[in-house]
Amino acid sequence: MKYDCLIVDDEEMLANSTKEYFNLFGVVTAAVIILVLYLLMKTIIFDRRYEYGILKALGFKSKDLIMQNVLSFLPIIILGAVIGTIISSLSAASYIGLMMRPFGIMKCTMDLPFIYPILTVIFLVVLATISAVLMSLKIRKVEPYKLLIGE
Repeated sequence: MKYDCLIVDDEEMLANSTKEYFNLFGVVTAAVIILVLYLLMKTIIFDRRYEYGILKALGFKSKDLIMQNVLSFLPIIILGAVIGTIISSLSAASYIGLMMRPFGIMKCTMDLPFIYPILTVIFLVVLATISAVLMSLKIRKVEPYKLLIGE
């Protein structure tokens, strides 16, 4: 009779589950950022369409208005990414510990390399900036003539 043994590597299991945890958090974070920016940009462009029409009539180009709109959000985007990354990197070890308890791992320490929070901030800022630029492209559809005739 032959018995097959299943050898479980706890460190590999922990590494794989934390990798999946961070991937899931990355997707959720990106989705939340894009959703909030979409709602914010849609509201701002709708509320300021007359202002954008006047600026276009004065000679501003759509590209200038789009970049002005995006750059007005950049300080908030950077500040939010930095604060969120600091808070999450400080509290991630306790969340991982709570997540691993059902698997029988009672004490879990997780040391993040210094580069990971920096890469996270850069990724979030780039993602939010690109999303803001793409969502601000609706400014090109604003035409001063249509605003005057009431369309």
